[in-house]
Amino acid sequence: MLVHEYFSVSPISTIGKTLPGDFQSDKDREYVSRFSAPARQRTSLFVRTLARNLLEEKTGIAAHNWEFHVEKTGSRIAVSSTDLKLHVSFSHSPNWGAVAISQTPIGIDVEEIKPGRPWANMISFLEISKDTPTPNTELEFLTLWTAREAKFKYQCASIKEHSLHPYNLSDSTALCVAKELSDRVLIRVL
Repeated sequence: MLVHEYFSVSPISTIGKTLPGDFQSDKDREYVSRFSAPARQRTSLFVRTLARNLLEEKTGIAAHNWEFHVEKTGSRIAVSSTDLKLHVSFSHSPNWGAVAISQTPIGIDVEEIKPGRPWANMISFLEISKDTPTPNTELEFLTLWTAREAKFKYQCASIKEHSLHPYNLSDSTALCVAKELSDRVLIRVL
């Protein structure tokens, strides 16, 4: 049984290469068909495969025995063929895919620097506290932005207190995990 929260991050450059446990269900194909851009469809399928691989690794239940559901609140649940239910969160940017799984609500977000993004004009969307310094670089902005997005995903499933766990994957990529206050996070980067 899963007793911790886990997340996995992988470069999107592995799209097109077969991942271990690569599996796409009819529900996956139906879900991604709503995206008109083929790149967006491939990325969505990629993070679902990444999630299934992590679920299989941590639960022992084969990747193809997992389906994903979106609850009315917007939170995502992974359900196994044996009716095991776990919280799952997906995120992707142009070069990274990220997933998080947990017995309790969880949120994850990954973003990277993009040329031409008007990040300084987007600071007002962050609703940062007076104690938080205003970001001076796009990476600092992305650190706050991923925290905002991960928190939103977490709050779709829970009103409990949460903690934020920010990471810089590189000098151009920020990631954050939001989870229940008392829990640990274990990371795996492929």
